[in-house]
Amino acid sequence: MLLLAFLFFCDAAVAQDTEEIRVSAKGTTSRNINLLRWAPENYTSWLKARKFGYKITRTWIGADGELFDEPREVVNLDQVFRPATEQEWRFQSSMDTLAVSALYDTTFQVFVTAGNSNNKLVKAYQLEEERKNRFIYSLYAAEQSTHTAQQMGLFFDDREVTKGFGYTYYIYPYESDDKVGAPGIVTIWTAEKTPLPALPKPIVQSADKVALLDINLEGVTNYYSSYDLYRRPQGTGNFMKMNATPIIFTNGEQQGGEYINYMSPLPNNTTTYEFYFIGKTAFGTYGGQSPVVTAKGIPAPLKASITMKSALDVNGSVKLEWTFPDSLNAKIKGFKVFTANDALGVFAPMQTSVLSNTTRTFLTKPPTGAAYYRIKAYDLYDREISSIDVLGQIKDITPPVKSVLKSCTCTPDGLVTLTWNKNPDADILGYRVFLSSIKTDTSYFQVTKDLVTDSTFEYQVTMNTLTRNTYFRIAAEDYHFNHSVLSDICTMVRPDVIPPVSPVITKADITRKGVDMAWINSNSSDVVLHRVERKELIATGQWEVLKTFVAKKTSDLPEYLDSMAVGGHTYLYRIVAEDAAHLLAYSETMTVKPMSIFNRVPVQNIIAYCDCTYSNKVPTGSGTDANPSPTLSPTVNGNHPVIDVFHLNNRQGSYFTYETSPYFKKPGDLNADKSVVLEWEYEDTKGDLVDFVIY
Repeated sequence: MLLLAFLFFCDAAVAQDTEEIRVSAKGTTSRNINLLRWAPENYTSWLKARKFGYKITRTWIGADGELFDEPREVVNLDQVFRPATEQEWRFQSSMDTLAVSALYDTTFQVFVTAGNSNNKLVKAYQLEEERKNRFIYSLYAAEQSTHTAQQMGLFFDDREVTKGFGYTYYIYPYESDDKVGAPGIVTIWTAEKTPLPALPKPIVQSADKVALLDINLEGVTNYYSSYDLYRRPQGTGNFMKMNATPIIFTNGEQQGGEYINYMSPLPNNTTTYEFYFIGKTAFGTYGGQSPVVTAKGIPAPLKASITMKSALDVNGSVKLEWTFPDSLNAKIKGFKVFTANDALGVFAPMQTSVLSNTTRTFLTKPPTGAAYYRIKAYDLYDREISSIDVLGQIKDITPPVKSVLKSCTCTPDGLVTLTWNKNPDADILGYRVFLSSIKTDTSYFQVTKDLVTDSTFEYQVTMNTLTRNTYFRIAAEDYHFNHSVLSDICTMVRPDVIPPVSPVITKADITRKGVDMAWINSNSSDVVLHRVERKELIATGQWEVLKTFVAKKTSDLPEYLDSMAVGGHTYLYRIVAEDAAHLLAYSETMTVKPMSIFNRVPVQNIIAYCDCTYSNKVPTGSGTDANPSPTLSPTVNGNHPVIDVFHLNNRQGSYFTYETSPYFKKPGDLNADKSVVLEWEYEDTKGDLVDFVIY
């Protein structure tokens, strides 16, 4: 292809009037005649040459395949090649009309026949600019017809050549009467013809009185400018050309090749026809044709429908009945029955071969008691005609067995997951889920909008409630809408995310003995303990546990005496309630500063006596004659319980003696191991000592 390539190369070039004046050319030889074709490369060149024309110079460059050292003959042809005037033009085809219109009409409107348009004219109304259209369509006309090209001054057949000689031609476009542009250059060896490639085999499909032909032109479009299609009844007569105008390739590259798609009408659907394409060069010569393919029209699909009459239960089976025109029996191969478990499911055929074309009933037994059915008819060309879908089911009044609900668990954010065993019934359609906030409720309400086909279900419950339990049950439903009885109850316990009610401190009095505290316990039912906590009011102060009280049912107000607070220090006190889920609630914080009078010197030289198995010496008296006992172990958190108060009226000498049990009589007594004697020293510098607290 030569000129047609220029038609789609000039989009940017035609927009300028200052382009370089130049042409492209190609040539071939036929029967000792050298044929030349050329075309301007842009709109400016086309415009100049239309007015001033072209000139050709021929040089003799060699003979019998051997090149000369330098050209031996240079001939300037006397002829100036330019378009014929409108009055001089000789019309032979529609290409002549198109060329004259592009060259001379005041306004330019063209009609083009494309190969893939079923020979119908396609209007082109100045697609971008009028001058671009004139340039493109004039070259298109020259490309399709050597007669048109010759009258446009774009073709020359040189008959004054010698067989076996080599010639080089220079085709110059005139810019003015005495100035030329860049030439197109062609070298031709007379009688040395380049073979043209054959076209590939077309792909053909059939429709109602139509053959649809596709041919892949990849690799041959550089050789041919247009194509013709030939047809004949299979095995008879001569092939006839089917296209009135050239078939051209204009649709660009497609995936897998460069295709021409052509639709050829057929006289009938009963005759088989043979087709082939042949390529035509820009010089009017034809190349190798494509292989022959055959096509036979296929009648249009039947205008008929299948109507489902019924799907009845007959002795435990479903009987399908449908109607189809008996007059069309000869035009179908038969029927197939398709089935699916639900209306939106995948329909599968129930038989591998078609039923007879006279069949209108079908008997089947749904494996689950119910199914959806669809009937399809197949014509002689395997095209389908389909019925609407219909539900077929057998009678069933037996409900499914009771379902088994295995578990119902809840996450801290309230997402409940229920799992259950699938029912053993073969016709189960799905399950429904019910709940209640009262276990003994007789009317559980349904929480599922649709049937659950799986054996698990998720449901969101609110966590903003004091109600800990929610109760779930499920019921199975079969394809005949029979319901099972409700399952046994599954109790769902909400995770405890609500802290207990805060305790309330009722007093924090400063006394000579320490800080005397009382409070009201949290009234939450799940509280397991209360703690008295204290910390010093300093930047690094940490809360420490003074006393832990296990929750118990009593109306008495709990109390605690903090006798270890140091006078003059400021403390923060609080009561902490803890429930079974280890959630905490805090009372308001109380700030207390004990009096400095409590800031006494420490007790000195504490000694404990006992008649115990771990003592090496049984005490014989009091004071320094006795052996000290091992250090007593502290209680949890390092706190000691208060066991008694020692009053000063028991003072003996310069030290203090305290007996923990009245059973202590004398060494060797049977109850002596139950008593401990304490001795200590203390200097009462203030003179206001009243008593000691024993821990």
